[in-house]
Amino acid sequence: MAESYQNDEQELTLSEEQYQMIDKRKEAHVNEESNTLTWEQVKQNARNAAQ
Repeated sequence: MAESYQNDEQELTLSEEQYQMIDKRKEAHVNEESNTLTWEQVKQNARNAAQ
């Protein structure tokens, strides 16, 4: 199965616009301008949503 996957694998490329979006999101994360959660917060949010 692994050989089949490797043979079928296509090279993925990103557009310049996608690279720019990634850079913008990375910059926001580095500057603490984006919302990030700890793994514990994610689990608690999931538990709260299930109630």
